[in-house]
Amino acid sequence: MPARYGPCPVAPITHLIKFQVEELTTSDYLLKIFRVSIPHMPKTAAKFGHELQAALQPMIIKPSGGGGIQIMQETVGCMCTVVQHLTHDFIRLINLMKSCNGTFLYNNLLNVPLFF
Repeated sequence: MPARYGPCPVAPITHLIKFQVEELTTSDYLLKIFRVSIPHMPKTAAKFGHELQAALQPMIIKPSGGGGIQIMQETVGCMCTVVQHLTHDFIRLINLMKSCNGTFLYNNLLNVPLFF
């Protein structure tokens, strides 16, 4: 039977994996920078805080698979810092954490991995 498909393109796959690792590393560093610098921002940066909070919320609700627990920890830490120092939207943060806790418990009971 003749081979109809060429060899597996390993180089592009390796490049894609390397790109994803670099992207995750960049995200991790950005989250750390935000978490450390936000307490020193002026109170007038509330608009930035709301925008950042809106960007972080989907990252917490549906985390990307490659980042694992480290990215999740940095994202939650950054979100808490934004709420504490800029937005003061504690009710939304509490509701977000409650929904995450329910998701974590549900997935744990089903033995479903949280991060792929």
